[in-house]
Amino acid sequence: MSDPVIIVALITFLGTVVTLYNGWRVSKGKNKTDVSISHRKSLSEDEQKFRTDLLTEVDSYRDKIVSLMEKLDKLSVLNTELRIVNSELRSVNAELRDMNMALLAKVAAMQECIDTVHTSSTTTTTSTVTNPQVFVNTVAPIEDNLQTV
Repeated sequence: MSDPVIIVALITFLGTVVTLYNGWRVSKGKNKTDVSISHRKSLSEDEQKFRTDLLTEVDSYRDKIVSLMEKLDKLSVLNTELRIVNSELRSVNAELRDMNMALLAKVAAMQECIDTVHTSSTTTTTSTVTNPQVFVNTVAPIEDNLQTV
């Protein structure tokens, strides 16, 4: 090993091995960096797509909520109107029920008058035509009841 050419060749070979090793280490690290950057870009693109899709979905739900709120407002107004109509109909129903009760009472009174006339005409031998006062006294309350209805 005393030969200087062998020493130079050996140093050159060791330098080449060290350079290759350093180059391999640097390229391996750079490759990881490239993969990491590529991976981050991929995640960033996926995340951006996810966010875009999410915003689209949120906007869709927001539109549905606004639509439902408008329908709710319309139904609330309609409900109020129907409550008013219902209240009016209930009062008309109560008035009609009262009128019905009054009419039933008058019909009963008229039936009683008719029964009285019928009973009096069968028990008396006098005809109501020959005794006009009995006829007037019997029919007059009936006519008065009809006029008050």
